[in-house]
Amino acid sequence: MKENSFEIEKFNSWAKNYNRQVRESDKENKYPFAAYEKIQNRIEEYILTTNYKNILDIGIGTGTLAKLLYDKGYNITGIDFSKEMLKKTKTLIPNANLINWDFANGLPDEINKKKFDIIICNYAIHHLEDSSKKSLLEEAFNILIEKGTIIIADIITETKKEMEFARTKDIDIWDDDEYYLIYDNTKKWFTNVEMSFEKYSYCSGILFMTK
Repeated sequence: MKENSFEIEKFNSWAKNYNRQVRESDKENKYPFAAYEKIQNRIEEYILTTNYKNILDIGIGTGTLAKLLYDKGYNITGIDFSKEMLKKTKTLIPNANLINWDFANGLPDEINKKKFDIIICNYAIHHLEDSSKKSLLEEAFNILIEKGTIIIADIITETKKEMEFARTKDIDIWDDDEYYLIYDNTKKWFTNVEMSFEKYSYCSGILFMTK
């Protein structure tokens, strides 16, 4: 199993101030969390329109999105490689199934034996290169029910030109060690999947993929 100790420690240290930094970035409408609250509200709104109950959150982080759903009676399973992030999540959603795992290694065996109605990856998949993203999503589709949906919220643009605009705009804070999705490219990965993209800021959006 691959393990990136530096990244894990970085997120363990970040856990204490993560939510505050997200709010500040969102308020300023700046990369990387521009329109974050609108995106979280849209995900909640989408899920509430379904009759589904079993949700997997890949990269659950500090659990702020998961709590919105947990409080409404959804069954939450979450994975994250940061133990400190999961400690914060545990205080918010104590009865959720939380697993300390690095999804750079795919999905854990205990997840692969289950089926989920909705799978969320909220500002997390950008840590993987495209080939690894595709492999992870293939695994996710295998544990998704028929007509279930994968929801990815992140730094996503529709075109490469839009992504380059965002990078240039925020070049002083842009992280070139992360790998952001471009919808025009991603929709070619799974031709038998219904896919749509909703733009929420110059650099962020939501990708919906229905099996």
